[in-house]
Amino acid sequence: MMKNIFKFVLLIVAMIPVWLTIVALGATTTEKSVSEASLINTWKDKINSKLLLVRDRRIQVIELAPPFKDLFETSLTQTFELDLSDLKARGNSTIGLKILDTEGRLAQFKRVNCRLLIQEQVPVATRDLSRDSVIRVSDFKMEWRDASTFSSMVAKSNELVGKVIRNQVRQNDILLQAGLQNETIVARGDRVKISVVGKGLSLTATGIAQEAGVKGQSIKIQNPESRKELVGVVTDTREVEVRL
Repeated sequence: MMKNIFKFVLLIVAMIPVWLTIVALGATTTEKSVSEASLINTWKDKINSKLLLVRDRRIQVIELAPPFKDLFETSLTQTFELDLSDLKARGNSTIGLKILDTEGRLAQFKRVNCRLLIQEQVPVATRDLSRDSVIRVSDFKMEWRDASTFSSMVAKSNELVGKVIRNQVRQNDILLQAGLQNETIVARGDRVKISVVGKGLSLTATGIAQEAGVKGQSIKIQNPESRKELVGVVTDTREVEVRL
């Protein structure tokens, strides 16, 4: 009986170094994991602080994605600038880190994978806009919106006034390029002023528009006397220019 107890004690004593090694390895792994997570969060904060300087968009790193090798090999004290040429509102993006030397010259270029929240200022309807209505300054305002929700190209704010709504737009809807068209300033059947321009020639006449048109569009005009048709470019309300 004593022999068995003695053998059991010896077995426990022999196992102690193994247990200590396992515990030490576990602690080392945990400490390494915590250290890496802390480093990643620090880099995330540093990049986000740089992104605050971007004026035309609001960009924020939601999550940094592996591989993290470039981050782990870069000192937190190094000066860097951002390359934002490969940003995506949906899915993963890549932000470039331009590491600079002490004289401000490019020393290294590294890439960081990440998931972003990107917001852009877009024109939003201030009221319900019916089909064929002409947009006025008071019909829209600029708001920050999540770019991942845009279904198509957003209309440019400096080109909105005077555009015509193709289909009804609800209040707070984003104004999209596909939903707009230029205002028709010549209707079919309008009597229009025709400016005929050519080498050493400039005269005016009156014609009948055979087609409706917006500014810059080519339409057919008929001479009411000769019934001859010409093609001219709409230049203003009920005005067309024909170049010979």
